[in-house]
Amino acid sequence: MTGGKPAYSGGELWFIGPKQIFLNGCSGRYGPKNSAELNAVVNLFLESGFDVMCPGWDKDTNKPQKYW
Repeated sequence: MTGGKPAYSGGELWFIGPKQIFLNGCSGRYGPKNSAELNAVVNLFLESGFDVMCPGWDKDTNKPQKYW
């Protein structure tokens, strides 16, 4: 997905349909550092034509939320 370039952020990604994905930032090594980084990843997929479902950022733990 990075074309051989360094990864910006990581997490879990599931394809629900041809252009529908579920993603979160739950990565042990490359997860987003804040909600703005998670939103940037979501927006990248939206701009690429995907319908995106993302549970967002958990303010209590200051980490990406895994599920709703």
